[in-house]
Amino acid sequence: MKKQENKILMLNIFNILVTILFNLLIIAVIIFVCVSLKQVIVAILAVLPIVSIISLIIFYTISYKKRKIGVTNLLLFMCSINIPSLLISYKIISELETLDIFANANNDEKTIEKNNLMADWEIKIEQEKIEKKLAKLNSKNESNNNSKKVIEQKREERKREIYKSYSKFVYNKIIKKYPDEKNTFKLISLTTEALENSNFLGAYIKQEKLINLLQEFDWTKEQVIEILNEKDIEQIVITFKENRKNF
Repeated sequence: MKKQENKILMLNIFNILVTILFNLLIIAVIIFVCVSLKQVIVAILAVLPIVSIISLIIFYTISYKKRKIGVTNLLLFMCSINIPSLLISYKIISELETLDIFANANNDEKTIEKNNLMADWEIKIEQEKIEKKLAKLNSKNESNNNSKKVIEQKREERKREIYKSYSKFVYNKIIKKYPDEKNTFKLISLTTEALENSNFLGAYIKQEKLINLLQEFDWTKEQVIEILNEKDIEQIVITFKENRKNF
């Protein structure tokens, strides 16, 4: 609900700014035409900023509270030619209705009180409207959550590939460093220790063929460095032990 309130606040600020810019533009046009083209008659356009301000005042004193832009308010917006502000105002009303749905969703007493003042057919229409709105919001939230999960899942998969490549590099370095060591457990222990101490991290990053590996991962070198600098040692070691037999 807090996020919805912040969104409405930003829309209100934007609405006021748009109206100010619109009025300044009209005034600038009037001054330019009157001074440069000597067409004083165009000064009649000064009525537009006035009507624009009146339409905004009515919106915030009446329409905003009623959650509905009335005919009078609509006509004033249209007469002022401040269409951007009208569109933003409609958006604000829509977001306010959504906020009301959130606020009243668990308020049974308020719902009952409201229903007592409405005819059966009005209650039915209101319920259908709320259900459609909630369904749309739930669908949007679910879609956003799924997108975040997919992105995070893909990132984790790529991180494991980087850990796999890095641990393989370190394992090969250990084998070359201890060519006479045949004890597998000892080699694993030495590799694990090297991974924990980041002994070969710099060498891994500096290797020239890393660029070719990055093309496979679809990561930039900076991203790989960032991931490895997180030093998720536990996951790196786990990845190494899971894939060691394939190295």
